[in-house]
Amino acid sequence: MLKTNQYSNTIPPIPNICEIFSNCNSYCFANNAKCFPSLASHQEGSLEGIRTTVLKPLIGALVHDVSSLVEEIEDPLNNLSLLIKNNTNSKDLVAWRPTGIPEQDIIDHDVKVLKSQKKILEEAITSSRNKRIKLFERVKSGRAKCAENQEKISKFANILNETIDTCSSIPTESIEHHIVENLFFEDLDQNTSFDVSQPKRMKAS
Repeated sequence: MLKTNQYSNTIPPIPNICEIFSNCNSYCFANNAKCFPSLASHQEGSLEGIRTTVLKPLIGALVHDVSSLVEEIEDPLNNLSLLIKNNTNSKDLVAWRPTGIPEQDIIDHDVKVLKSQKKILEEAITSSRNKRIKLFERVKSGRAKCAENQEKISKFANILNETIDTCSSIPTESIEHHIVENLFFEDLDQNTSFDVSQPKRMKAS
C-alpha cells in the first residue's frame, strides 16, 4: 500500500473506483435499455443478468489493472514524497512546467542540464586547483629541504678536504716517528714502576 502523505488522496481506493464504475455502468446500461422498452419492462431479470454478466468480469479486469498500476507507481511515488519532504529549496521557488511549445520546452530543458553540468565542472576545477596548490607547497618544501641537505654536504665535504690536505702536508717519516715514540712510551709506562717513597742508593763503582 502507498504511504500516507498529503498527496495520497489524489488516488482513490480501489473499492471506491469499483463502486463509481458500477454506478456509472448501471446508469448507462439503464439508459441504453430504454431503447428496448419491451425487454426493459417485461424481462427485467434477464436484463439484470446480462448487466451482471458483463459488469463482473469488467470490474475484475479493472481491479487487476489498477492494482498493477498502483504496484508499479508505488516506489516512484514514495521516492517523490521523500524528495519533497527533504527538499531544502525555498517554497516560493516556482517549479518548471512545460509551456506547451516544444521548441521552448527543449531549450528550457537544455538550459537546466547545461547549468547542472557547469556546476559539476566548476566543482571539478576548484578541486583540481586545490590539489595543485597542495602539490606546489609540497614541491616547494622538498626543494628547500634539498637545498639544506646540499649545504650540509658541501660543508662536510670542505671539512673532509681540509683534513685530507692537512694529512698530506705531514711528512711520512714524522708520522712514523711519532707513532714509534707513542708506542715506546706506552710500553715504558706499563712495564716500569718507580718507588718514590724509599729512594735506592746507588752503589759505588
